[in-house]
Amino acid sequence: MLDKVFLQVINMSYIGSLVILFVLAARILLKKAPKKYTYILWIVVLCRLIVPISFESVLSLIPVNPTPISNDILYNATPQIDTGITNIDQSIATSIPKAEVMASVNPMQIWIRIGLLIWIAGMVILLIYGITTLIKMKRKVEDASLYKDNIYKAENIESPFVLGLVQPKIYLPAFLSETEEEYIVLHERTHIKRFDHVSRFISYLVLCIHWFNPLVWITFWISGEDMEMSCDEAVIGQLGQKVKKNYSQSLLNLTTGKRKLSMTPLAFGEGETKGRIKNIINFKKPNSYIIIIALLILGVVFIGLMTNPKKDSEDFAKAFLEIVTNPEDLESTKYFRDVLYSETTSQYSMKDYIDSLKKDYGYLMTDKAYDNAVSNRFIPWAEIIREDTNNNIKVDSIDLFEMDVYDDGRVYYGYLLSLRVFFDDGGNEAVTVSGDIVMIEENSSWIVDAFRWNSNYQDLNKLLLPIPTTEGTGILESEEIPEMISLIEGVWVNTDKEIIVEIDEGEIIGEIRSDDIFDITGKYNIENSKIVGSNYAYFEDVLVVKIEDKWILFSSIEEWAKDNNIDISGGFMSIGYDLSHEATIFGDLNKEEINNITEEIMAEVEEDDDYEKNKDLIIEKVFKDNVITDPDKINAAKSKLIISN
Repeated sequence: MLDKVFLQVINMSYIGSLVILFVLAARILLKKAPKKYTYILWIVVLCRLIVPISFESVLSLIPVNPTPISNDILYNATPQIDTGITNIDQSIATSIPKAEVMASVNPMQIWIRIGLLIWIAGMVILLIYGITTLIKMKRKVEDASLYKDNIYKAENIESPFVLGLVQPKIYLPAFLSETEEEYIVLHERTHIKRFDHVSRFISYLVLCIHWFNPLVWITFWISGEDMEMSCDEAVIGQLGQKVKKNYSQSLLNLTTGKRKLSMTPLAFGEGETKGRIKNIINFKKPNSYIIIIALLILGVVFIGLMTNPKKDSEDFAKAFLEIVTNPEDLESTKYFRDVLYSETTSQYSMKDYIDSLKKDYGYLMTDKAYDNAVSNRFIPWAEIIREDTNNNIKVDSIDLFEMDVYDDGRVYYGYLLSLRVFFDDGGNEAVTVSGDIVMIEENSSWIVDAFRWNSNYQDLNKLLLPIPTTEGTGILESEEIPEMISLIEGVWVNTDKEIIVEIDEGEIIGEIRSDDIFDITGKYNIENSKIVGSNYAYFEDVLVVKIEDKWILFSSIEEWAKDNNIDISGGFMSIGYDLSHEATIFGDLNKEEINNITEEIMAEVEEDDDYEKNKDLIIEKVFKDNVITDPDKINAAKSKLIISN
């Protein structure tokens, strides 16, 4: 928990540093404006250093990713940061320690834990210092006498200051003249009126949190100077230009040969005198155009630096891929593990699981993309979310390659996921998978319009535990299946028919990749393929591929099956039932026993050409073969078990 807090602080300090540099530049532009405007600028810095969230805006001036360090850096085998600047990211990545195979602890976790301890130690030291100096100062003014209102005089102090947070008091040296008292009291009361004593206290706490950042120290001192100078200008504005000389002399008298007030969270006194006197002498009522320019600069800084850059399609695509690959905290994942995969599921309904699935993924995708991804089992990824999975998958990196931008604004990416599977025995193995994703903009945000895997996901699945399945293997023999390719729009089948068509160069979508081959038999020889590397394009409602200077027609898999009178439904045949009926059908059988029975039923179904008519006979036979003779269970199975294709 503290590790994640520490990483969050580093992210805030990183973006805060950038904002500080912007504010320092803006102060130069506001050189001729009253200091109250430069003082206001520091509010932006304060907010960025203590508020972990922000709004997104196209008007943001932040040129980088505001959260370059993710919590995953603690676990990734090849830790990376994402500033949004590739060269910087790559340079830093080379210096970050990598995880070693069979190592019990990721070295990054060790370094972050050391950094956490040093950070906490630094905070404690600064807090102790602040509390100690505050106690000393309160002791120093214990004998101060009440002058009037909340103003006290003390013999043993050299400079005036404000002390306190809820009920701040003004402490004055006893040696001040009556004229000097008037200036100083008005100055200190202005501080209190503007709640400078509160903002200074918060600033000190922020300094304690970000003590490791030198720019925050610079901010603490410069913002203090801006605070004092703006207060000086307020006094001059109230008393008139004629008091400049006397006011400056008072400041000089107070600091000549005197020690500066120690840095204390609940007390602050006069700042750097030379700069304040110079500012007082040069101060004059600004022209209206300077005020307008100052307000414009403030507006730009507040809007541009308080907001984060608006994410583009690439950011949303990466976020989606991260969620799909690491669904640990999703409601549907927890439901799958705690309910569907448990042995006490009779009181639950599959509808609850489907609802949770839609809730977790539906808002990230169009309805079409969601339905397709679920149908093809791209989501949920059952090998990952199973209760007894003895491994853990972490994303090392996500690379996107823009393939196309459609006329309707959709963006088509190819993606490459570098993953690492961590096993219970302490070992780990790297694997790379790829696929395609299409993003579409809706309601000022990007969602997934199409998503699919490439065949190299099989390499990953081999590392994961297999899931017991009741699916059939299909009725098509491998020699009956022609070449197929899987593109983002669907699966296409080679008809071996030449089509006479003129395709302009601009109409060509791209080349067929080896990853595009849809090999459902596992026996396809990609090396001898004539279609890999061939150009393809869409012609009306079909796909055409240029093979050996001829445009060959590829039809959708559904049309191909229909035209050739081939039943492909068997490849997707399955058996299912509402989980609320499980106890009624199977009684106290465990999951393994239930899976064995359903697999036997499916084996009988696949051998029966008229399985729909003979379903009840098949079920009764299998149940009796497994010594289940209870007529209530057999009848329940006949009515509740659903065989679909």
